[in-house]
Amino acid sequence: MKTIMPRAAARAAIAAAAIAPMMLAAPTLASAAPSADARSAGETTAEVTFHNDRATTATCGSILHFFGSPLSWFGLPPAVAVPPGGSASQQIPFITPGIHTLSWWCDVPGDQVYTGNEGPVPVGGISVAIVEGINQLTGN
Repeated sequence: MKTIMPRAAARAAIAAAAIAPMMLAAPTLASAAPSADARSAGETTAEVTFHNDRATTATCGSILHFFGSPLSWFGLPPAVAVPPGGSASQQIPFITPGIHTLSWWCDVPGDQVYTGNEGPVPVGGISVAIVEGINQLTGN
């Protein structure tokens, strides 16, 4: 006796077989994207560290937004080269102490431009204490 698989079941099996490798590769691809983190480096300076997990050198930069407003300040130097599998830092000096936000970008040749936001970025003693206290209370 011959058993014939229903068309819907056959289509579902083919679709699952085609999608399975992509689902397994998705976490690897997502984790290979460049990233950034920011922290206070004194009373009036922030430091941004870029991480590049790609196979080519990335060019990265950042903009600090004062208290989440449109008023912004670029990092110095305006862009840094981040080696493959490495990290590079950028200073943002002359900042008014407070709690700010940060936008960053990394251009990887032959790939897309990666962007992201970091915040809150506390700069200055009391701001750091406030953000750390809130993070401890909320478990972040």
